[in-house]
Amino acid sequence: MIPVVFVHYGPVPDYLKLSIAQAAKRNEVVLISDQESVQVDAKVVQMKLLRDEVDQFEKVYHHLSKNPEEFELRCFTRWGLIKALMEQNKIGAVFYCDSDVLLYINVGSYLPLNVQACYSIPQEQPEFRWSASAH
Repeated sequence: MIPVVFVHYGPVPDYLKLSIAQAAKRNEVVLISDQESVQVDAKVVQMKLLRDEVDQFEKVYHHLSKNPEEFELRCFTRWGLIKALMEQNKIGAVFYCDSDVLLYINVGSYLPLNVQACYSIPQEQPEFRWSASAH
């Protein structure tokens, strides 16, 4: 089974609890969290156990975006957290899901195991902007 992974900082809001519960109906779910005590329908992995490479990245990160620095860092570092989760637990494939997405399928039955990465890229893009979402 391909686990569905959520990464979230701070207290777990109701919308994330709903997203996890929905994904857990057909998938194994893992939440990477910076909170000590989390009550959700998922395996919870403490972020502090996965931060070695993330800490190294944060030391060399140079902020150039117009978005807030904390937001951009989290967008980058979640991939390092997921990589560490996979390496530490010898997981060959995961499906990353944003915390505000409802997942209704068993991802293992839809994704071939030889896929390296998947991206959602809208066909219609506003002028001078490119949007994509990694999963």
